Amino acid sequence: MPDGLQEDAWAVCTIAAKPQLALARVVATSFRRHHPGVPVFVLLADRVEGAFDPAGEPYRLVALEELEAPETEEMARRYTAQEFSYALTPWLLQWVLRQGFGRVLFIKQESLVTASLEPVMDRLRAPGVSLLLTPHLLAPLGSVARELNILQCGTFNGGFVAVRGGGEGDRFLAWWQARLLEDCRYAPADGLHFEQRWLDLAPGLLDGVEVVRDPGVNVGHWHLPERKVRVEGETIWADGSLCRLFRFSGFDMEHPEKATRYFDRLRMEKMGDVAQVFRRYREELESAGYWEIQQGRYSLS
Repeated sequence: MPDGLQEDAWAVCTIAAKPQLALARVVATSFRRHHPGVPVFVLLADRVEGAFDPAGEPYRLVALEELEAPETEEMARRYTAQEFSYALTPWLLQWVLRQGFGRVLFIKQESLVTASLEPVMDRLRAPGVSLLLTPHLLAPLGSVARELNILQCGTFNGGFVAVRGGGEGDRFLAWWQARLLEDCRYAPADGLHFEQRWLDLAPGLLDGVEVVRDPGVNVGHWHLPERKVRVEGETIWADGSLCRLFRFSGFDMEHPEKATRYFDRLRMEKMGDVAQVFRRYREELESAGYWEIQQGRYSLS
C-alpha cells in the first residue's frame, strides 16, 4: 500500500445535487445503522448557496473544489446535472482514498443499506483483489427484450463500486476518469450509458477485478421479480441471502405505485414483500426531508 493509506480502514461515499440531498441522507443514515464507526462522505455536485447547513448533515460534505478534478467547470457546462453527478464518481473515490483510507465503497444516491456490508468489503483484503463490481444479472431473465436492455445499460451496475487503494485500483480510477471527462452520456446508440457502460471493460483491462455474485447486494428493479425478496420484520432476504443493499433506481416519490419510472411492468400491488421494502424507503425519504429539499434548485446549469 502507498504511504498514508491504512489498509484496514474503509469509508463509503455518494454524490448528490441539492434536489437529491434527501436521497444522500438516507444512504448515510441507513449505512450508519450497520456501520456506526465508518465515515460517510457526500460530494455535492452543486453549490450550497445557503440551501442547507452542511454542519447539520449526517455525513461529511465534500465540495467540488476539494476534488482537484482538472475540468470540473467545463464538465458542469458540458453535462446535464445527472451526467455531471455520475461523471464525478472516480474522482470522489480517488479523493476518499487520498484521505488515508485503504478501501472505499461508492453507493449511488437512490439506495438503502439494509444490513452490514463488511463481509463484502472484506473481499478487498484478499491478495490481488483491487476492484469489486456487481453484475446486473446472476441468472437469465427468460426475456430476450429485457436482456437486450441490460446489454445496452452494461454488464455491471454503477450503483456499487468498491476500490482498494494503490496498484490496479489507482490505475482503474485514472482510466475511468479519462473516459468520463467527455463520455459520460446517455447515448445507447453510441454504446454509452452514463458512467457504468465503461465498467464492462474493467475485467479485461485490469487484474484484481472481482465480480460480487451475492444476490443480496445491489438488488434492483432490473432483476425483479426473478430475484425473490422476502421480508421478516426488519430483515430482508433476496433469493435466500441476506439483503445488504437495495437500489431504487428510477423510483418516483410522486408515483409510488410503480417501482421505477423506466418500466410500467412492476406495480406495487403485484410485488408482494418487495412493496414493503419500497414503502420503507419512501418513509425514510420523507423523514430525511424529501419534500422540503425539493425546493432547492440545481445551481450549475
